Amino acid sequence: MKINNSAMILVLGTLFCTQALADSENVVTGGYAHTKTAGNSFNGVNFKYGYTPDEFDLGVVSSLTITANSNDDIDRGYGSALVGASYRVNDVLKPYVMIGVGRGAVKTDGDTDTSTGFAYSAGIQLTPISGFTVDAGYEGSKVFGSQVNSFVVGAGWKF
Repeated sequence: MKINNSAMILVLGTLFCTQALADSENVVTGGYAHTKTAGNSFNGVNFKYGYTPDEFDLGVVSSLTITANSNDDIDRGYGSALVGASYRVNDVLKPYVMIGVGRGAVKTDGDTDTSTGFAYSAGIQLTPISGFTVDAGYEGSKVFGSQVNSFVVGAGWKF
């Protein structure tokens, strides 16, 4: 009897989770990131994932940004991991805000120095046609005592 009850709970849990994902909005975007700090410019990538349940307009969004450059035998890089909230205004417009961690790294002659700081972001996602999303945002942080400003533009899918 214990096996039957456990199997029934597992089946109902799986059905519930499948239904919860089917009754939701998922957005995945990827794109270009440009970072400026202390006279240096970095280029890289940004990836975002957003989830909004159908019965609510408030959702969750997460972001990963990685940018870097190399010149004069000095490698510099910046990365961030953020999470926050989005609000579905209508089927086209979804603004978001996020907070998290930003990390800078400088490598010179084999020695690597890193600095970690609070990071924040704001932006919008537009879905001009069904299934296609455009994302634009700003990200800020402070590492190595300098302000870090990143601008992100991307595109992706809404399903």
